[in-house]
Amino acid sequence: LNIDPAPGGLYEIIVSDKNGCTSRRDLIMDEIIPLDLQLLLNATITYGEQYQILLTPSIPVDQIAYILWQPDSTLNCNNCLNPIASPFEPTLFKVIVTDINGCEAVSEIRIDVLFEAPVFIPNSFHPDEDGINDGFTAFGNPELIKRIRKMQIFDRWGNNVFEVTDIPVNQTAYGWNGTFRGRKMDPAVFIYVIDVEFINNSNAVFKGDVQLLR
Repeated sequence: LNIDPAPGGLYEIIVSDKNGCTSRRDLIMDEIIPLDLQLLLNATITYGEQYQILLTPSIPVDQIAYILWQPDSTLNCNNCLNPIASPFEPTLFKVIVTDINGCEAVSEIRIDVLFEAPVFIPNSFHPDEDGINDGFTAFGNPELIKRIRKMQIFDRWGNNVFEVTDIPVNQTAYGWNGTFRGRKMDPAVFIYVIDVEFINNSNAVFKGDVQLLR
C-alpha cells in the first residue's frame, strides 16, 4: 500500500473486497518534514582569513544520514554541518545532504577572497652611499609579496639603463643604484616598469616616474 505524503495524524483505512466485506483499521502516520537547506549564497573574506559556513537543515540533525561538502581541500571537515573554510581564491562550495529516508537536498555558497597587498614605490631617491635611500626598488609586505619578477628603468629617450629579475621586495641593494654601465647618472627623471608577483600567484605591473637626486 503506497500513500502519498500527507499531514501526520490519525487516518482510517477502509478496505472492501468484491463480496462487499469491509475491514476498517486506524493508522497513525508520522508527519514527514520535507528536507530543505538554508545557506547564504555568498560570503566575502580577506586573504588569509577563515569563514565558518552555517548550514541550517529543516529536519533534526538525528534524521540526517549523510553530509558531503565539495571541494573539501580548504575545509576542516567535509561531512559536518558547519565546516570552517580557508580558501585562498574565490571558491564555490557545494553541499549534499541525505536524510534517513533517502531524500536528498543540495545547496551552494560562494566565498570570495579579497587580496590586498599595497605596493609602495618611491618617486625619488638619493644614491649618495650614506646608507639611506641609496637604491630604488619596490616596497611592501614580504608575507604577501613573493618577489619582483622584473624591474626596468628607462631614461627619457626610452633607453633601458637598468634591468633586473627575480629579486625580493624592500631590498634596495638589489635595486637600481643610479648608475649605467658603471657610471653615475646625472640627476633626471626616469621611467620605471616593475612587475610584482604576490603569494596568491597573481601579479601586477606598476609604471611611473622616479627622480634621481644628487
